[in-house]
Amino acid sequence: MDLLDELPPAVSAKELLALAEGHHARAARPLGARGVAGHLLKADPLEAPGRTAREPAARESLRLAAGHPELGAPRGCLGLAVVAVHAGGTVDGDVR
Repeated sequence: MDLLDELPPAVSAKELLALAEGHHARAARPLGARGVAGHLLKADPLEAPGRTAREPAARESLRLAAGHPELGAPRGCLGLAVVAVHAGGTVDGDVR
């Protein structure tokens, strides 16, 4: 690992490796940037085969992320961020 010699206690190596074994490629397609909390947030769905992130999932993801840009100025944020809308089989939003 880059910064740690061992995993923190809350991380299960066995479960993490099981997730990695089930990994498959996901397509990404941009849904464009929108103004949120005075910043531009770009919604990018990551889609597993046979699953598509629809517009309502992107809107909900941006709504949930809206508080984060407000904290950006102290961190030197330039006012642009990317929100991943995950449609990968382990989570559901408005996906099919």
